[in-house]
Amino acid sequence: MTLKEKIGQKIMLDFRYWREDAKTNDKKDMVQLTATITKIIRNNFIGGIILFANNLKNKEQIQKLTDDLQDAIPAGGIPLFIATDNEGGSVFRLPRAEFPAFPGNMALAAACMDTVDSKLAYKQGCVLARDLSSLGINTIFAPVMDVNSNPNNPVINVRSFGDDPASVGRLAREMIAGIGSKGVVSVAKHFPGHGDTVTDSHFGLPMVNKNRQDANEIDLAPYRDAITSGEAPDMIMTAHIQYPSLDNTCIKNRAGKEIIVPATLSKKIQTDLLRKELEFQGVTITDALNMKAISDNFDIHTVMEFTFKAGVDIALMPVSIYHISDVHRLQSLINILSGKITARVIDEHMVSESVKRIIELKLKRNIIAPFNGTAPGDITLSRTLEKEITDRSVTLLKNIGQLIPLEDNSQSIYILTPLAEQGAAIEHTLWENGYHMVKSGDLIEADWLRNVSINQCDILIIGNMSDRAKGLADAPGLSRQTTPVLSRKNSVQEAMAFAKRGQKKVIYLSLKTPYDVVGYGDMADAVLATYSFYGAKKGSSLATSLNAVAEIIIGKLPPRGKLPVNIYNVNSRGHVKELKYPRGFGLKTSRRKQP
Repeated sequence: MTLKEKIGQKIMLDFRYWREDAKTNDKKDMVQLTATITKIIRNNFIGGIILFANNLKNKEQIQKLTDDLQDAIPAGGIPLFIATDNEGGSVFRLPRAEFPAFPGNMALAAACMDTVDSKLAYKQGCVLARDLSSLGINTIFAPVMDVNSNPNNPVINVRSFGDDPASVGRLAREMIAGIGSKGVVSVAKHFPGHGDTVTDSHFGLPMVNKNRQDANEIDLAPYRDAITSGEAPDMIMTAHIQYPSLDNTCIKNRAGKEIIVPATLSKKIQTDLLRKELEFQGVTITDALNMKAISDNFDIHTVMEFTFKAGVDIALMPVSIYHISDVHRLQSLINILSGKITARVIDEHMVSESVKRIIELKLKRNIIAPFNGTAPGDITLSRTLEKEITDRSVTLLKNIGQLIPLEDNSQSIYILTPLAEQGAAIEHTLWENGYHMVKSGDLIEADWLRNVSINQCDILIIGNMSDRAKGLADAPGLSRQTTPVLSRKNSVQEAMAFAKRGQKKVIYLSLKTPYDVVGYGDMADAVLATYSFYGAKKGSSLATSLNAVAEIIIGKLPPRGKLPVNIYNVNSRGHVKELKYPRGFGLKTSRRKQP
């Protein structure tokens, strides 16, 4: 291979948008390959493409696009990794109406906490991989292996299996095995661990202040266990975080300021730790290099040089190409990298070893072979698995006076949620089961209109989809970096307080992070955690969690979920007090309606 062919294999591009006309800025979703894009891939020997929801509209369109992408490679060339983020839950790129999205990793963990059986994770991995493979997508950026040890984490949180390293590792390994059984490349993320951050690396550069012992016992443990057990993922994705106990080396950012090197650019972390100490033999890939944690601090030529020197195999999205005029940036980048390798600024042997690992993985997963894809599975069976996981995941945390299940279907119920689609999903399920005194609204409606509806109801079901806990500052096992989160005027609390003054019964739904119950749960008679916030839109269900919640509220389903995380109480100043709900907690109901 030529030097430029090797460099091309180490690049994964996105074509999320495309505009053919240079005279307009009207960029559109790229849903079909153009001759220009074909030339870009072919002429630069590109090794991989990442697809987003912008590119993925329906089965037929996706299959045509992936076929055309592989056809862009000339005869005798090396086929592409075609990848997408498809973790399940909130990070799911396929059309939700056509494919089961599942409720997400924390919900999956909640479903498995009641039993040592983790085969649900294996089965979900099989379905996710089979669906992608049937569309010509051969690489899935999943599972998330981060241990969510910080309740204020705005970017991982419910994308994690929980805060217990052993459980995270066990479920991740099962999902990896399921993905691999369908011949799809698994990509665990984000190494060395994004679970203890209060900054989203899409928007800033987070720092993890764990000491080395805690790093070993928490963040690194799932990776170490997977590698030593022979159940490692095919790929590992890096995290754009600073982790001083793993590497406190400083480098200059674009402003000339000395900062601790991000893990993505660290040879100590990506080569010395991951490859030499943990003995990972597979492929590594950066998280997207256009994320602000990286792009705000370094120009792309510096980033690519340090990425290659760190020993990372694939650079994800170093440049975004949305028009022919963007191509020069890609070609300039490849030329500069080629020059640095020739000048021995970058070790060519390391580059060759990277390419060798990439090609070996493409051979292992039959990407370098005539590709026919996996036959699509029975969508009914897939939906059944999705429903099984969802039904088992919803967790009952509080139930004063055995309010749940509701006994009287003549009671008036008002559902108030952040999004209209969420209330619509609950309302539809209640109506189908004989509860006809039901209406729903969303939290953006005027206070007076909301209060009129609350006055007229017997029971208020109110949901919230916080990204993080309210006011957590410090707790055993939490980072010292965790700081209080200031609360704004809260319409959820106002509505709950108004309902309680009117002697209404209140059921609180934690629709995203379960940690938020410390800010709302004390005002409610009953509390349910769903870990998932998707409802129904235009008569089509986007997920099944809120349907399951409704069925639990009326006793059609028993609550079976168990918390995969510890939840701590807080005082009026936002400082952690005692443990409120321990990991594994989940109430049962004393009675259930007969069908």
